[in-house]
Order: sequence, then structure tokens, then C-alpha cells
Amino acid sequence: MVEKRLYSFPDHSTFLPLPWKRDFALVLCNTHFSDGISPLCARTLLYDQLRSYEEKELWCVASVKVEFLLTNEDGTGFSTSKYPILLSVPFFAKLTDCLEKMNWPASSIRHGDAQGQFAIKTEYMNLLSLTDFLIVFKFLMKDLSVEYGLTVSFIPAHPTKEAGIVYNGILLYLTIIDVESSKCLFAEGENALNLSKFGQNFIAGILENTTSLTAVCRSSINSYKRSLLRGNNREHISFGHNVKEATINIILKPPNQMSWLVIDLLDHTCNPYSAIAAILGVGLYGSVAELPLPARYLTNAPMASSPLMALRLPEFPDSLHTGITNLSQDTIVHGILGSTFIKKLIDILNLAWDNHKKSISPQELSEVTSW
Repeated sequence: MVEKRLYSFPDHSTFLPLPWKRDFALVLCNTHFSDGISPLCARTLLYDQLRSYEEKELWCVASVKVEFLLTNEDGTGFSTSKYPILLSVPFFAKLTDCLEKMNWPASSIRHGDAQGQFAIKTEYMNLLSLTDFLIVFKFLMKDLSVEYGLTVSFIPAHPTKEAGIVYNGILLYLTIIDVESSKCLFAEGENALNLSKFGQNFIAGILENTTSLTAVCRSSINSYKRSLLRGNNREHISFGHNVKEATINIILKPPNQMSWLVIDLLDHTCNPYSAIAAILGVGLYGSVAELPLPARYLTNAPMASSPLMALRLPEFPDSLHTGITNLSQDTIVHGILGSTFIKKLIDILNLAWDNHKKSISPQELSEVTSW
């Protein structure tokens, strides 16, 4: 048996001088085996999905809102109260300057739900460039936080001294445009949500595969603490119009304006290339198969004010173990990411789950939770 060699092929279009590191530049690579493209290269998986859209003359444009926590040396949340605006804080001034120089400008930076938590939202751009941003952003944040005597954390469920556990996630703002007409394909439907048939089918594809997508999009034990935070309505799988707590929040603007879906599935433990590739894949599958939009996922109001509605909504997997089980049985996601990639991912996740089982009590294990 001849052993295959793995090579990294640079994508020269990603050549990027790093503004915060003098004399350093970054080039992102795709991996290839000696006899062809590696089925484990997540960046190639995303590229292939985007090419599938291009073949249908569709253009995917997106933005992300990234949540993170900044703490001082004593563990307290970083406070910006003495500054009139966030952009006057030296840390954030340098951060936005670096992002501008790398052509990933931030459209906004805001405070989060706790002292020290912040959220940065990017401008809209093509999805491959946006996903590259998610990779480089962590390196930038790590180096800047050290420079300013801070610690940055992207841990999904992070304990804080001031506000208990806060959640750090990634919101994906996605729109799909018809190349020929330059129109967004989600809007202009003749229904209560004003959602097009393409939009309904696309959302249905995501919702029907959410319980297995979770293992791809939230790939750590810690990720599932989120669903156990009582009062956190993100534990229910749902869609709605202008309902920010929904898994898929539909934002529709008047005709000839950009409309988008806000997809709340990702956190920082995922590989963003494979996670976004999977989301695009199941959405396109829903469109091609013309899946009907299931009414059981619909929510028209914040679930905190409608507890009966929340009770009838399907729930996210309550542990990584459940997510792995669902993923192993989902032939649609297997077809999108490839059986080789899925098998490797499941092996890695099972190892994490097996190690976790050794550190918790039998009672905790019997409850199939991640605490």
C-alpha cells in the first residue's frame, strides 16, 4: 500500500499582509493528497457548494455578527464606561483599523449581554471571503488582547463574575441573489410571511436537518450548555419574521432592497468552512426537492412572552452525544460534506464525548446532559 502525501496548495488571492504584525503576511491554503483533492479539506467543501450555486446563477452574499468576551487580568469583564463611544477605546480603534486594512470592514461594534462581552458585525461580502475572515479574526483578537493586557474568549458558554454564564455565538446573515435579475430570492412571496417559494424551500431544508447540523455547527461539549440555560429561548428550533430569538429570523425589506435570513446555528467551536457549506447544502437541497415549510417550527412572537408556543416547538439536541447520533443518521448532510469527512468528524466528536463521560457522575451521564 502506497502512503498518500498531504500537500497544502496556497490560494494566492488570499495573500494578506497582517497590519498588527510587522513583516508578516498570511496565505490560506487548500489541502490535496498526492493523487487528488483531499476529501477532508473543509475550505474546498465550501468552495464546491458555492460553485453549485454559481452553476444555478445564484450568488451568496453574507455578513456575520461575532460575539466574544474580553476580561481583565483579575477575570472581571473589560469595561469601556469611561469612553464616550466604543470606537474611542484604543483596543477597538486598533481592531477596526486592522480590519479596514485587510478589506474586512466592520459595520458595527456593540456591547453584549454582560460586562466585557461585545459583538462585531461585518459588512456584506462573498461567503468564501467571509469565512476566511472568521479564521483570521481569532488570530487578530488573540494578539491584540495580549498587547492590551486583556484575555479574549470565544468559549460558547462562558462563566462571568458579573452576569453568570453568557453565550458567545456567531450569527450568519445570509442573502441569495439571482445573478440575472440582481434580485434577492427570499422575498416577494404571496403568503403571510411575504416569503418566496425559494425562501420557503430553502428554510425548510435547514430546519429539517437542524438536529444533525448541530454537531457540525456546535462541535464541543461546552456548546450544549447553551440549550440548558433555562430562560434562553434559543434552545428551540424555530423560524419567524423579525423574531430575533428564532433559529432562522426572516428579515424582509421592501421590493428592490436586500432581504436576508439571520441563521443562529454557529458557534466558535465549529469549522466555519464545513459548517457554512453544510447550511448552504441543505438549503439548496430544500430548494431542489421543493420541501414544504413545516408549520410546527413557526413562531410569531418572542418565546419568553409565549411559553405555550415554546412548548410545542422542536428542541435542539441536549448534548453532543445526541448531536453525533443525529448526524450519523442524516444521509443528506453526508451527501453534502462527503462520507469521508463525516466519518472523520464523528470520530473526533466521539473521542471528545468519551473523554467527557469519564469526568462526570453516572447520574449526570444518565440525564444525557453536557454539564
